[in-house]
Amino acid sequence: MILAAFSFLTFLSPPDSSSPTGQSIHEISYLNKGKMLRLVVKDVPEVEFVHLTAKESVKLDEVNIFTNNDISFSDFFLSKFTISSNQPENYELIRLTFRIKESSLLERGISQSNLRLYHNGNLVPLNFNKFSGGYLYYTAESKKMGDFVLGAVKSS
Repeated sequence: MILAAFSFLTFLSPPDSSSPTGQSIHEISYLNKGKMLRLVVKDVPEVEFVHLTAKESVKLDEVNIFTNNDISFSDFFLSKFTISSNQPENYELIRLTFRIKESSLLERGISQSNLRLYHNGNLVPLNFNKFSGGYLYYTAESKKMGDFVLGAVKSS
């Protein structure tokens, strides 16, 4: 009985509280094929949730979401981050939810109309969901993990 309770508790570990600012580490004991898992992201600017859908069953994986200022981007940005895993091939869809303070956009010279999301340098559709309490909420989807930049339209 105790072993079963322990297994349940370790199924979805919360982010590692000892991780440095700008990093969210999620340990996944098991995720069935076709199931979605919502990860709460606290330490990466503007990223609220990352939803992962398993293409294949996932066992004993670690998903890292971290600020990555080494990503090259020449325009204004709000957040540069990387999503990685020990088993990236086992995920078929990554859905990102952003919560952006409206004043953060203005401070960086970015308007709501020119806010974009880039994944490994390629433009990804960014969907505006709502404005509430001074925050703008957006979602986006990617089929792969990698480097992401939430920023302004790239200059020509």
